[in-house]
Amino acid sequence: FVSIICQAFEGLQLTEDFCSNLSKTLKFSYAQHLTFALALAQSNQMSVQHHGIKVVKTKLSECSPNNVHTLPIHILSNLILVVQTGSSFDAHDRELVVKSAQAVHPRKTCALELQPLLYSSGAWGCERCDPVEEVATETFDSWESTQLAEAMEDMGYRACSSVEVLTEILGDSTDINEHAVAY
Repeated sequence: FVSIICQAFEGLQLTEDFCSNLSKTLKFSYAQHLTFALALAQSNQMSVQHHGIKVVKTKLSECSPNNVHTLPIHILSNLILVVQTGSSFDAHDRELVVKSAQAVHPRKTCALELQPLLYSSGAWGCERCDPVEEVATETFDSWESTQLAEAMEDMGYRACSSVEVLTEILGDSTDINEHAVAY
């Protein structure tokens, strides 16, 4: 879906007015507007990508726990990754997104795919984020093997970005067996 949105805007001269008018005309919610901006930010065309990052940056002013609560987990994880890895975002932006997401997804009830993004050691270099604590293993006792596969699929390459990240993901689930890994 992201590639379709990006292809639709290739070759067009995007302006802030165009995107603002488009979102107002279509009456985008916060989640829809942010999803649109994140899609643009993942474009292969630098001008579209640059504009998407700019829109994401402007939407960060509305990044409160109430608005973060409206984001599907896969959009929230994309937002965290874009803000954490993009050179256009500073420590304040990273802290704002992580703190808002942590308020909505506390450590003990946090979805597996968000655990490494919100509660991994160093929290993406954000020194003022909560220190890492052991995740309560009872959170994961009832997980089925398909949930581990879905979590890794949702996280994409981030799930395997380092041995430590993959070890943390696999260590968080107590019911890992051959079926869970093979699924």
